[in-house]
Amino acid sequence: MTDEAFGSRRERLLAQIDEATGRLRARLASAIADEASVVPVGGGWTGAQVVQHVADFNRLLAGVVSGAVPAARAAAPDFQPRQWHDILATLGERFEAPRQLQPRPDVTRDDALAALDAAGSAVRAAFESMTDERATMTMTHPRVGTITLSQVGDWIVAHTIRHNAQLKRVLGR
Repeated sequence: MTDEAFGSRRERLLAQIDEATGRLRARLASAIADEASVVPVGGGWTGAQVVQHVADFNRLLAGVVSGAVPAARAAAPDFQPRQWHDILATLGERFEAPRQLQPRPDVTRDDALAALDAAGSAVRAAFESMTDERATMTMTHPRVGTITLSQVGDWIVAHTIRHNAQLKRVLGR
C-alpha cells in the first residue's frame, strides 16, 4: 500500500463510513423509545444496545487511528496487507464482543444515538487528520489479523453494516 493510496481514498472511505453509520442511525431513530429497549425473543441485545456497541467500537478504533489508543505499530518490512474482501471471507457469523464493548443493559435509544453521533465525529476527525505515513502503520486483532490503519476504516464499515442487519432483525424492519 503506497502513501498515495490512502490520501486518494480518504474521502471515499469517509463517505462509506458516513453512509453505513447513517443507515444504522436512521433505523434506530425510526423506532419509538420503548421499542428500542425491548430484549428480542430468545435473548440478545436491544436495538439501543446494538447501536451503543457500534458507537463504542467506532470510538475505540478512532482512538487507535488517532494514536490516543496506543495499538498501532510500524509495519514489518515484509508486511503485505490482505485485501479487505479476503479478510471478510475469514470472519465467522457470530463473535462475542469483549467485555469493554458490551453495552449497558439500561442504555436508551437517545443515549445510543448520541453516542453514535459522538463516535462518528471522533472517527471523522481521526481519519481526516491521519497522515499517509500513519495510514501504513498496522494493528493486530484476533478477529481480523494484522491490518493497516487505513483498513481500520473498512473494518468500521463492515462492522456497522453487520450490526445494521442485526438491528433490522431486532426491530423487525
